[in-house]
Amino acid sequence: MDIQTSRKQIDDIDHHIIDLIAKRFEHVKEIGNVKKAEGKDPLDSDRWHYILMDRVAYARERGVSTKLIETLWHDIHDHALEIEKVR
Repeated sequence: MDIQTSRKQIDDIDHHIIDLIAKRFEHVKEIGNVKKAEGKDPLDSDRWHYILMDRVAYARERGVSTKLIETLWHDIHDHALEIEKVR
């Protein structure tokens, strides 16, 4: 495989990752609406702890840097909380 083909595959994967993040945030909006209707706080500490531990373990099983996943998921979670607060 040549470098251009590999780069094209990376570009396609990156676009897919962005599509999945967009889809994830659509679900975050729905959850934010439910939480608002029920008078719940956007932050569910128990759920957040579960998510972080689960994603780190999943990454570790696949040989992906757990530090990277922790950083990414903190950023994703921070953005999700902002979305839920606007709802």
